[in-house]
Amino acid sequence: MKRERTLTYLTLLSLSLFSTHESKAAKDYSVRKVLASSLQESLCQKQFDEDELHEIAWSQGIYDAAIEVRMINRKDKGALSTGKLRAFAIWQMKQNYHHGFGFGKCSKERAFTLSVPSRKAITFAKNGKSLSLPMTRHSCKRVYAQHVAEKGGLSKKLKFSRHGRIKIAKLDPGMLSISCQPKHPKWLGPILWFLVPIKLKQFPEVPSQELFSSTQNAQQQLQTWVNHVRRHESLVPLNFTKKVLKDAASELAVSKMLFHDRSVMKQVKSTLKGEDLKPLGEDRAKASTLPRIAWLLWHSPAHRDLILNKDADLAGMSLSKEGGQYFMVLMTAQSEKVTVSKKYKSKK
Repeated sequence: MKRERTLTYLTLLSLSLFSTHESKAAKDYSVRKVLASSLQESLCQKQFDEDELHEIAWSQGIYDAAIEVRMINRKDKGALSTGKLRAFAIWQMKQNYHHGFGFGKCSKERAFTLSVPSRKAITFAKNGKSLSLPMTRHSCKRVYAQHVAEKGGLSKKLKFSRHGRIKIAKLDPGMLSISCQPKHPKWLGPILWFLVPIKLKQFPEVPSQELFSSTQNAQQQLQTWVNHVRRHESLVPLNFTKKVLKDAASELAVSKMLFHDRSVMKQVKSTLKGEDLKPLGEDRAKASTLPRIAWLLWHSPAHRDLILNKDADLAGMSLSKEGGQYFMVLMTAQSEKVTVSKKYKSKK
C-alpha cells in the first residue's frame, strides 16, 4: 500500500463544524454524482494506489484533472451522516477553488470526499470527432485548449466554438488539456480542468523513465530527466546552479498547493530584478513518485511548454517530500546579457 492521498480522522463534533459552512450551492457549483459513484469501488479498496487514480478515471470515461480525494475514518461509534459528508465535500471544494464535489460511503465508519475543478463533465459527440465543454462563463475569465503530441514537441492551441465545441478528429495521438483562468480571486492563476487522452490505445508512459533508477538524489534525478528531454528536442540543457533561481523556486514552494499564485510570482519577479535574467514561468506538480512527477510535466501541455521553452537556459527547482508525497516547483528563466546557443548539438 503506497498511501491514501489524504487520510482525515474526524469525530462527530469536527464534522458538525463543517455543516455550518454549507449553504445552497451557487449556480457555478454542483455535485458530481456520476464521478463519485464511478470511483467509489476503487477508492474504498484498502490497497488503493493514488497514482493510478487518473488511469482508473480514464478507463471509465472521466477526464477531470486535479481530482483531490480525502478518506475519512470515524473514531467514535455511529455512522457518518450524508449531510455532514456533503458539507465537508463542499468545504474541501471551496478550499481548492474547485466547482465540483462528490462523496460516498465505504462502510459505516469509513467514507470519502472529492473535489474537481469543473462543475460538469465534458461530453463527446456520438461520432467521436469533437468534444464539448461545460458552461464556463460563470467561473472563467478565459478558457484555454491545448494539445501535445505523444511523440514530443510543443503544444498547439486549439479553437473552440461559442458553444464550447472542440474538433479532435484531425489531432495526432497525444493529450488535450482544458484550462480556466478564474474570474475570482484575481491572484489565482490558470487551473487545469481537464486532461483528455486523444487516440491513445493505452495509458501513456513517461519518456526515458529508466533515468529514475540512478543513484543520484531525487532532485538531481528530476533535473537530469528535464535536461535529457530537452536534449532530445535539440534544446540546450538548463543550468540549475544559479542561487537566485534556487531561492525563487523555494519561495514559490512555500505554498504546497497546486494552483498558481500570481501575486507571489509577481513578488518573486520583483526580487529578481537586476539579476540579468528574465523569468519565464513556473511548473507545480505533486505525486508519490518521481516518474509520476515527470509524467505530469510531460503530458500536461502547459507544463511541457515550460520545460521545452527554447528561450530558457536557466532554472531553479524545489523538491520536497512529506507523508510519502513529493511536491515540486520548477521555475525557468532566460539569460538577458549572455548570448546562448538555442540548439543542442549532440556529440557523435
